[in-house]
Amino acid sequence: SSSALVFYWGIKDTFDRLDIHNILFSPDYREEFRDLFQRKRCPAEPTVYIHIMSKHVQSDASPGNEAWFTMIN
Repeated sequence: SSSALVFYWGIKDTFDRLDIHNILFSPDYREEFRDLFQRKRCPAEPTVYIHIMSKHVQSDASPGNEAWFTMIN
C-alpha cells in the first residue's frame, strides 16, 4: 500500500480554469510509480488531485475564495 499527503486549503482567489475535480498527472507516470513502489521514495514530480469543494457547495468558502482538498501521491 502507499500513503498520500493531504492538505485542506483556503484559497484567497478563484480559479475558473479549474473544475470541481482536477488531476494534474506526473509527466512520467511510470517513473512516479517506480519511485513509490520499487525505490520506496517520494517522486520528484508526483500526481496531484485537487477537489475544489466550494465549486459544489458555495458556502464552504467565503465569496471570492475557494476551499480545496489536495492529495499528493
